[in-house]
Amino acid sequence: MFEGVKGARDRDQARLDPQKLLSVIEDAVKRGCITEEVLIRRAVSATYFTLFNYWAEERYSKGVRGRGVYGDTFSYADFHRDMASKGLKKEMLILYLYRATVDHYTLNPTYVTLTSSPWKGLPPIKISIDVEKPLILQKVS
Repeated sequence: MFEGVKGARDRDQARLDPQKLLSVIEDAVKRGCITEEVLIRRAVSATYFTLFNYWAEERYSKGVRGRGVYGDTFSYADFHRDMASKGLKKEMLILYLYRATVDHYTLNPTYVTLTSSPWKGLPPIKISIDVEKPLILQKVS
């Protein structure tokens, strides 16, 4: 058996619960601690990946296997589709737009082209990374 697989079923999923991180980020924004672009970028990226990891662990613990040696590699597209199917399409679109912006684009504001399902094919959308007016959502024709 591969190292790590033996204890996979014994994992404490609570330690991946995103609620604590989200509360810390929300509190930091309210107190004015997260105002610089680099901190906003790290907070957005951490939020996305915290939610993604929690979702992946939930699936794994329910017996759903992804790719990879341990079956613990899940796709972002599957994450997006699953959340959208649960009525969170708008929220996931906004989160994914921000995540793509902060991790793949350097200009601010910028135009983001999404390449993952279910939003692949949308025209570029203007995004601004800013606490005051963070999301512009202007589609480019």
